[in-house]
Amino acid sequence: MDVTTQEQTLVEIKQKSGFLEFLLDSLIGTWYGNNDYAYVTWTLTVELWATYFVYIVAQTVVWYRHRYILYIIILLFIYIPRISDDLKLTEYQFRADQNTSRLDLNLRSFLPYFTYGVAIADSENLKGDLPLNALRKLDWWWKIPINLVLFFIFLSYGSMTIPETCKKRDEFDCAYMTMVTGGAFADAFWFFEALAALAGFILALTSSAFQCVLDSAPFWFLGKVSYTLYLGHLLIVKWPAMEMVGYFHTTLGIDYDLAVLYNFLIWTPVALLLAWGLEVLIDTPSKNFAHAVDVISRIEPPKKKKKPVAEGEEAKKEGEDEDDRSCSDFLS
Repeated sequence: MDVTTQEQTLVEIKQKSGFLEFLLDSLIGTWYGNNDYAYVTWTLTVELWATYFVYIVAQTVVWYRHRYILYIIILLFIYIPRISDDLKLTEYQFRADQNTSRLDLNLRSFLPYFTYGVAIADSENLKGDLPLNALRKLDWWWKIPINLVLFFIFLSYGSMTIPETCKKRDEFDCAYMTMVTGGAFADAFWFFEALAALAGFILALTSSAFQCVLDSAPFWFLGKVSYTLYLGHLLIVKWPAMEMVGYFHTTLGIDYDLAVLYNFLIWTPVALLLAWGLEVLIDTPSKNFAHAVDVISRIEPPKKKKKPVAEGEEAKKEGEDEDDRSCSDFLS
């Protein structure tokens, strides 16, 4: 049954030989890099395999002193072949046009970010003075310029897109990325992505103003539905939105850019509502179910942390001293 009227609608979806292939791709292929139906499903592949990677790293490094050396070794092991490929000294297939294995390429590209996450989480749970306290304790005349630089890196490099996608857009998009990277964004895209990720981590952990923004209701909601929004938005973009853009532009004669703007205003609330529904009905219940199965399946259930009791006061909720403070408390 054809449910489209525009030639470009759903054109990227590959035809399948039958229902069995569709079922296997959906249940198994998704976890091995298959993205025949929607390219965003590569994230499911990375999330699954990176979870094993994070568990192994976290369970290993805690047994060693000076474990930051281990994190450096892991990052060097991942980055050295990528750098040598960029310098054309080797051909280890770190580029999308060289590597046909989607699972292999995606894991190579994104494992460093999970390593950063483990290392930073580890550093925030050390006994004694924490490494990032050096930034937290700076006076405001140092904090302001440092945070502005971090925010510029996070916003400029974090919003970069791959060169192939940039070329499909307008010239200003490519010109800005070329300017802020000194013309190197096409050859060292991964490097600027890494800078953006680290800048975001540091801002979120050390800047009270940035924390207040993230703690606001709009960002809380976006954070809640972000993953389901990412996975589900293509259903809107590649089907009804593309149909309507074609209708506005071809049939009604509306300027293409204006037609895209109209569609953005019409379908963004729908995409957010769909993401919220998926979060409430599927994602959250699935996570709760998985957690319950994990707990009851263990030989020894995890122990609950005891709540600290202050003298003459009721026990505080875990993390209350930090998480329950208002933005005005942070900024004071």
